[in-house]
Amino acid sequence: MKNSYVLKSNPKLKSIYDRYYSNNPKKFIDIIEKNKEKSSEEIQKILISDSENLANIAKYSKDINNLTRVQTSMYNQIMIGVVNK
Repeated sequence: MKNSYVLKSNPKLKSIYDRYYSNNPKKFIDIIEKNKEKSSEEIQKILISDSENLANIAKYSKDINNLTRVQTSMYNQIMIGVVNK
């Protein structure tokens, strides 16, 4: 995907792909397919907007993972204290 002719011929689209979708090319293709009747500029705006949503989801997921680690650590400390008594 990253070396496709379409991306190479459209530097702005390639930049969006490289920045936001290189780890999720299927999402990139799905968005383009769903909006194929729109202009290139409109598709680029949609891709950027969706990438911001993906970034928010990733941040939320990271926050949940961190909270889970903290809670697991606290639980382990409590359980170790119970076992040692």
